[in-house]
Amino acid sequence: MVASKSNLFAIGGLRDVCVRDPVIPFVEMFHGQTNAWDPVPYQPAVQDLEIDSFCAVSTGSGLLLVGGVDPKTNRCTSRVSSIELRDDSSTVIQLSSLLFPRAGHCLVTSAEKAYAIGGFQTLNTHDSPDGIRSVERYNMAKGQFSEFNFMVFSGTGDDYSNPNNNRNL
Repeated sequence: MVASKSNLFAIGGLRDVCVRDPVIPFVEMFHGQTNAWDPVPYQPAVQDLEIDSFCAVSTGSGLLLVGGVDPKTNRCTSRVSSIELRDDSSTVIQLSSLLFPRAGHCLVTSAEKAYAIGGFQTLNTHDSPDGIRSVERYNMAKGQFSEFNFMVFSGTGDDYSNPNNNRNL
C-alpha cells in the first residue's frame, strides 16, 4: 500500500501463489470521491514485475518497488523497479540494484532518499544477523544504493550495544 498525492495504491501481492489469474489487477487505486477501488487503467506488464513480498514507496512522480522474492527461483532479490503511472500508459524501469538481496524489509522515504531497512537475505532462515540489521540508502537523484549505518538491534533480541554481544560487528 502506497500513498501518493491524494491517492492510495494497492500494489501486487502474492498473485502467482494465491490467485493465479492474470486478469487480477497488479495496481489498484482508491478514489476518495467515489469511495471505490479501481484498477489503474494501464497496468504494468506482469513480466516486468514478477516479484512477491517487495516493499514500495512513492517517489512523487512514481512508485519505487524494492527487493522481494523471485517466485521463479524462490530466492530473495536485490531488484529495484520504478513504475511511472500515467492516464494513458504505464512504464516500468529497472534501476540500480540493492547491494544485498532482501525481503521482509521496510522501505521509507525521507529527504529525496529511500531507506531499505532490515529484512532477511535467505528465505526461511535468520542465519545472517548482518542481513537483518543492514540498512541501505537509495539516493533518488543519483539512482543508486549505498550502505548506511547498521541498526543497533537485530530484531532477534540480541543487544549489540553490549560489547559482549558484538560478535557480528
